[in-house]
Amino acid sequence: MKRIEIRVKGKVQGVGYRAFVHNGVAPLGVGGYIRNITDGSVEIVAEGTEAQLAEVLKKARAGSPFSEVTDMTVLEEKPTGEFSSFEIRH
Repeated sequence: MKRIEIRVKGKVQGVGYRAFVHNGVAPLGVGGYIRNITDGSVEIVAEGTEAQLAEVLKKARAGSPFSEVTDMTVLEEKPTGEFSSFEIRH
């Protein structure tokens, strides 16, 4: 099990980005969340296998048809096991 924390910058708020990533990631069985940050970026925290997290990164980079990802920072952290599902936080 691994954990990644991603900060996504660009045109990622108000363009269906969170819903797009959530819909692609939730069926994978990954735990974590996606949420908007007040500076205009989006934060994604995900825990899962290496293969699952590779898919999370793929979805995060792709974004919704109306979004534009200009920068993405990824940090690997120690998994906590605190999540039972992947959710959109408000």
